[in-house]
Amino acid sequence: MEEDLIFKKATLALGGGVKLPPGFQMPVRVSRSTAGPGAGNSSAAFAFGGVRVKKGISYEAGEFELHEVNGKLSLTHNGEPFIDEVTIEPVVYHCPQQAFFTLDPRCGYHCAFCASPRLPQSDFKGHTNEDIVRKCVDSKDGIVAVSLTSGVYESDIQGEVDDFVDCIVRIRKELPDMPIGIEP
Repeated sequence: MEEDLIFKKATLALGGGVKLPPGFQMPVRVSRSTAGPGAGNSSAAFAFGGVRVKKGISYEAGEFELHEVNGKLSLTHNGEPFIDEVTIEPVVYHCPQQAFFTLDPRCGYHCAFCASPRLPQSDFKGHTNEDIVRKCVDSKDGIVAVSLTSGVYESDIQGEVDDFVDCIVRIRKELPDMPIGIEP
């Protein structure tokens, strides 16, 4: 990967959100995470030069700005040209080509990088392991991997481990060759 591309990906990944132009209609479904640093915010996957970065999006403010000219999308950074041509990729479940689910966003650890404990409980999508397996099977032609994460509610570490194992066993039964990653 060329040095300029690495720099642009790192700058975009580490920087703030992307401001959308007034009235811009997203060409794909917007993602809304319930875990990790972007929890509770709307986001989209931006692709350029063979790489992707998932970023928070808003019509109000952003360190980066999306521009559309004659159907072509570009990004500026702090008002300066940054990426000449960018596309917005569809997100299956949280990621392009990946089904990423949160088993339980409730957590008592309050890690500095994770917004999950600060979200209102109404943001929790309430996926059961059966729901997760069904969604993975339904989207199997559009994904290359499944990822699972979870908070630890009321210090029930063994309960969370048991839930991960149950979900993994169920997915493996239905999709025996699908790579499964976990981020407990």
